[in-house]
Amino acid sequence: MIRVASIDIGTNTVRLLILEMKPDGSLREVSQARAITRLGKGMDTEKKLLNDRMDETISVLTKFRDECRKFEPLMIRTVATSAVREADNQKNFVLRIKKETGLEIEVIPWEKEADLMVKGVLWKLPNVERDVLAFDIGGGSTEFILARDRQIVSAVGTQLGAVRLTEKFISHHPTDLNEYKALETYLRGELRLVKEKFSGFSPEVLIG
Repeated sequence: MIRVASIDIGTNTVRLLILEMKPDGSLREVSQARAITRLGKGMDTEKKLLNDRMDETISVLTKFRDECRKFEPLMIRTVATSAVREADNQKNFVLRIKKETGLEIEVIPWEKEADLMVKGVLWKLPNVERDVLAFDIGGGSTEFILARDRQIVSAVGTQLGAVRLTEKFISHHPTDLNEYKALETYLRGELRLVKEKFSGFSPEVLIG
């Protein structure tokens, strides 16, 4: 029996998915987990991963590695996205993960992140044949992907991540009206650029 596992180290959340390939080639989900570690906390100002956030993330990765071992033999692919991609101490963090957990980390560009995301979406929705606009709102970034006939035709990567925007614009709880308006203005400007990139397309299905 062939089994594969994916671990996604995001800016806000770490996710695990373990799949088993059935004799007909289709995939069956056998285990999944997620944990909020806020790895990207402070990244918008510090440009480096904080020690306590790295500690928390490595603790979660150790648990996920142990969960994977229950289903051996299997292949594990571990990817890191926005926070690790932009961190000045990226290399040290990746080496530390390898040393403490044995996991090999692949730091992927946003284009690859978008490609993997839309493949996951289309796997979950095998019968969708219409034009699709998929968007992945993460902690540090948001990717927008247009797919036609189950193939990517255009994609845009932005820094519109929930954690990033909160740290950049919001300092009061409940939110101050002026902060809210500043955030709204910024979002509208960024989304206008996304709209311009996708001009000429009229997707029939939105997935986020």
